[in-house]
Amino acid sequence: MLPDAPIQIAIVDRDLGVAQASIDFQFDGNDVTGAATVASNALGALITYQPPSPLALNSTHTNRLVFSDERTPPQSYTNQWTFKVANLPVLLAAWGTAPGSGLTNGFNGQIHKARNGAQNLLFPNSSIRAENQLANLLNDADTGQPFVNEAAGPNGDGLFSETHVINYSQDGTDQGLFSGDQPFPYINPADYADDPNHIAMAVTAHLELSAGLHRFGVRRDDGFKLAAGPDFTAAGATLVLGAFEPTSGAESPNAATEFDFNVPTNGVYPVRLVFFENSGGADIEWYSVNRATRAATLINDPSDSSSVKAYMSRVSPVTNPQILNPTVVTGNFQFSYATVAGRSYFVEYKDSLSNVSWQSRPAIDGDGSTKLFTDPINAAATRFYRIRVQ
Repeated sequence: MLPDAPIQIAIVDRDLGVAQASIDFQFDGNDVTGAATVASNALGALITYQPPSPLALNSTHTNRLVFSDERTPPQSYTNQWTFKVANLPVLLAAWGTAPGSGLTNGFNGQIHKARNGAQNLLFPNSSIRAENQLANLLNDADTGQPFVNEAAGPNGDGLFSETHVINYSQDGTDQGLFSGDQPFPYINPADYADDPNHIAMAVTAHLELSAGLHRFGVRRDDGFKLAAGPDFTAAGATLVLGAFEPTSGAESPNAATEFDFNVPTNGVYPVRLVFFENSGGADIEWYSVNRATRAATLINDPSDSSSVKAYMSRVSPVTNPQILNPTVVTGNFQFSYATVAGRSYFVEYKDSLSNVSWQSRPAIDGDGSTKLFTDPINAAATRFYRIRVQ
């Protein structure tokens, strides 16, 4: 059960109906009958209770239902059972930067396509194979060398930028839920009779996400893995949000996988989407789902204001720099500190830790260089320093 889902209980009439006035419902030992709704239907009664706040992930709860039938005298029935809330993936707040810190709408990506004539057995539908292929660690059995990347692009490394949406198909024709499909980057469908095979692709982005539950979806042929972490490298993005790795060759009927995850606080978070294809059809769509209306929207769709925004980079969080190489030189105490362009730096000091306030030297504009601070050694018997940045 999802943490914000209503609790619904159906009582099905048999020879005798349920006496609705007799229904008593308890949740975790508390009588919530008055807060629940009881509705009649053709089968009997439907009880719906919405907890006032989302339930904790992976928590266990107890329902207790007592009711009577319509016979004379009535017979009472008692049912009690427990259920568990889904243990959804949770992004860490430390992975995010402030809302609005995203820079340059779009995605960064890397793609690799091995030759069509290679053995399909060398390309299992798994994210591990895809990452190995992207890292040039998948060898061609005919040469003993890494497969040549036929989608290397102008720089020979398969790197690309996508400023619109992730909605690709192998021949550029519309597939799946959304129109406007484009061919995969650096793959000309005509070069492969509209059937390019043995594809691996990774797409990274910083996503602007609100606090709470989110539902994403990936429509794919063949498979994918979406993960998050402190960064979106293959080593950093280890929290799997959703995946479909059909190593058995089986595939879901509509080739779409939807999944929920939780965001602890508003922010901009790094994620990594890995796509892989063996042979046959190849397409991918990455979208979000409105959990109330079920409406699906491509990630970063500029035509839809409700679309989750994706960014190629983000502003790093402001952190106070460290004091470096403190020393005394010819009667002066001095230290250095690194700066970042666009920030102002203030060296602050106090002569006693019991002092409430700090004294500040004039602001120094950051320009990416290391700055040197000096103070006469005889300025005070004891002095404490810190650097503040804004």
